[in-house]
Amino acid sequence: MASGGLLTPLVRALEPQAAVLEGLVADEHNIDKAKRGGLSKDEILGNIFAINFAGHDTVLITLTFALTLLAADSDVQEWLHEEIMAVLRTCSQNGKNWDYDMFSKLNRCHAVFLETLRLFAPITGVPKIAAKRATSLQVKDRVVSIPPGIEVFPVLLGIQTDSQYWGPEPYEWRPSRWIVHPGTVVDEELLVPRGGTFFPWSDGPQNCVGKKFSMVEGVAVLARLFHGHRLCLERDNGETEAQASKRARTCAHDVNYNLLLRMNHPERVRLELRNRSVT
Repeated sequence: MASGGLLTPLVRALEPQAAVLEGLVADEHNIDKAKRGGLSKDEILGNIFAINFAGHDTVLITLTFALTLLAADSDVQEWLHEEIMAVLRTCSQNGKNWDYDMFSKLNRCHAVFLETLRLFAPITGVPKIAAKRATSLQVKDRVVSIPPGIEVFPVLLGIQTDSQYWGPEPYEWRPSRWIVHPGTVVDEELLVPRGGTFFPWSDGPQNCVGKKFSMVEGVAVLARLFHGHRLCLERDNGETEAQASKRARTCAHDVNYNLLLRMNHPERVRLELRNRSVT
């Protein structure tokens, strides 16, 4: 098994128990020590499930919303394509090779992914429990004391759609709000939100360990897809392009929360992938 992955330490945690079963641990003291230091097979399988569920389903759901909204907005697709081509020409000698160094330069792809998470975070709340001592929070001009053991449930959509931090029309899906110094690709920078106003991966020392992984995966999918393709909506009979776009946006906003955020009727929107001429 390759080293350095998340699953490697979980599998290695079984090694002390394996040593016990094989009679390699001689005395009772070392047997107890080995048992305390390892994980059971059920615990390992549970962790593997959690890693796969948290690391893949959440990205998949975010991309489902992002692609639906992109299919309804051809201007944002062209905006993405412009950046992808510019970055690829800058970072690749022949304009075709993809490299991890491109990741940090794809600000518009980041913007689409982050804006989708702002409005359609797969996990809509981040439960926290106060520590063994009281915790104080500054809320505007008041100090709120949270007693030990009290559970607090910050709701992401509440803070991530507050016009005080996100400007007018905070419920509008507009990826360009994440771009500082908009204009030419080389001059653009990605917005760093004010602390505590954007936390789809939670926040603080116990935030999601898969944050960087999900960002790389999401941005890579968007960059590769819109480099050589357009995403279009299949129209119903007699439907105009504007009507199809409105139907897709309505579908994206018609959601339920069943463990994770999901569209109620994704089957009502059909997407078509078309090749574009890339030079």
